[in-house]
Amino acid sequence: MNTVSLLHWILFLPLGAAAFSAFFLRRQGAFAAWFSTVTAFVIAGLALTILTQTSEDIKWHYELGKIGEISLGFGYLIDAHARLMLFVVSFVAAWIHLFSVGYMKEDDSRGRFFAGLSIFMFSILGIVIADNLLMTFIFWELVGFSSYMLIAHYFDTDFAAEASKKAFITNRVGDLGFILGIALCLKLYGTL
Repeated sequence: MNTVSLLHWILFLPLGAAAFSAFFLRRQGAFAAWFSTVTAFVIAGLALTILTQTSEDIKWHYELGKIGEISLGFGYLIDAHARLMLFVVSFVAAWIHLFSVGYMKEDDSRGRFFAGLSIFMFSILGIVIADNLLMTFIFWELVGFSSYMLIAHYFDTDFAAEASKKAFITNRVGDLGFILGIALCLKLYGTL
C-alpha cells in the first residue's frame, strides 16, 4: 500500500468509526467503545508505519475547483514534523479512547460519546496533514464541533450546558482570528 493510501486510511478511519458508532452502535455502548478504541490503535499503528518507513516529503493534492485564481482543494502535506505529529496525535488519541472505555463504562450514551471522540480524532488528524489553509480551517471547525459535542455529553446538567456554551463562544473568537489570518494570507500571497 502506498503512503497516500495509508494517509487516506489514517484520516478517514476515525470518521468511519464515528459514523458506525453513531448510526449502528448507539445502543450497544460497550461494543461502540471497543470498536472506536481498536480503530484508534489501528490508526496509531498506520501512523507509526509512516513515521518509521518513509523519509521523503509527501505531497498530494486534489483540486476541487477554482474561484478566480484561487485553487480550492483537498490534500496532504507531510514532512518530518508532520510525520511525527501524526504519530503523536494518533497515539495519544488511542490511549484517550482506551482510558474512556473504563471511564464511560456506566454511561448509557457511550455510543454517542465515542462517535464524538472519533470525530475529534478525525478533525485533529486533518489539521496535522492539511496542505492548505482552507482545509485546515474546515478541520479546525470540526474540532470545535466535536469538542462542543464532548463537553456537552451530559447535556441534561447545567454545568455541562454552561461549559459547552463557553467553549462554543471561545471557539467563535478563535474562528474570527483564523478567518482574518486567512484573509491576510490571501491578500498578501494570493493563495490559500
